[in-house]
Amino acid sequence: MKAYVILLIALLTYQIGSAQIKEEEEEKPKANQIWNVMVKGAYDLPGGDMAKRFGNSFKIGGAVALKTKTNWLLGGGVAFIVGGKIKEPGLLQNVKTKNGGIINRYGEELNLGVFQRGYAIDLSIGKILPYFSPNPNSGLTVETGLGFMQHKINLFDRDNNIMQVKDDYKKGYDRLTNGLYVRQFLGYTFYSTNRLINFSVGLETTIGFTQGRRDYWYDVDQIGNDKRTDILTGIAARWHIPLYKKITEETYY
Repeated sequence: MKAYVILLIALLTYQIGSAQIKEEEEEKPKANQIWNVMVKGAYDLPGGDMAKRFGNSFKIGGAVALKTKTNWLLGGGVAFIVGGKIKEPGLLQNVKTKNGGIINRYGEELNLGVFQRGYAIDLSIGKILPYFSPNPNSGLTVETGLGFMQHKINLFDRDNNIMQVKDDYKKGYDRLTNGLYVRQFLGYTFYSTNRLINFSVGLETTIGFTQGRRDYWYDVDQIGNDKRTDILTGIAARWHIPLYKKITEETYY
């Protein structure tokens, strides 16, 4: 009889304990599934072959990503690369005057605007780890992406009067380069409980395995299909516009 009483007490204790654990798990906040539309930007320092031709640059763009209930991030995005410092050796040396200008069709000596322009597009996968976070949707974030990047030197002739770089002639000077790249992001993602402030910020590195796409560079008398390793490293930030799944409530009578 004593054995039955002890067994009954043990079963009741187990049942009560299981109910308490289940109740605590139900009360514990859970991560949401969230679709995100993002505006993103980055300030980058060049490395590898990129550093030989360009200075610091910016990336500006947007992305779409799904954050699952288990905090996986699946998405894709595009960013435009803009920069104003060109270090390309010998650029336009065959058409410049001793003063550094270029003679236009009317015999006037003008300065030609040169800028870094490009874009990068990729698909990405990542994970939010809920450390140092106020809620299960936030935390340390790791992400990797694979995509395609392209960049060139944009030759800006406002009045389109410099014949040496007009139309197809421009292709002999623009150093068009493209290829595949991988991107790594390590940072922090924050979703506020009131859903108004949502962002991620961190360090981002882009490594491009690229190649020149011009048959010939006029100014330096050289074939332009060299293979390159282009690196951009900098601080990246994204502003999230979250689209939470609406929970419908039904009342039964």
